[in-house]
Amino acid sequence: MSSAANISRVIGPIQYSFEFSVCTFVTRQEEYEAMLSSFLAAGFTDNTEFMHVDNRNGCTFDAYAGINRFLREARGKYIIICHQDILIEGD
Repeated sequence: MSSAANISRVIGPIQYSFEFSVCTFVTRQEEYEAMLSSFLAAGFTDNTEFMHVDNRNGCTFDAYAGINRFLREARGKYIIICHQDILIEGD
């Protein structure tokens, strides 16, 4: 067997902090605020973490780097990567 220090064993089910992680690139604050309001009104509250990349004043992260960062840091069982102009209407 290898003596490498980077060998790990995966055991047991994953424990998630949230049901959902909603991840968004933000370039327009008003659209993002409307999106947040619609998600909250639809029931994405205590069971949801909202993460965003702030690209309002320039490109903090491009899509590739930002999505990779979301996937590494999200603590939800389900990860939703969406545009800031998404509005949830109805059920």
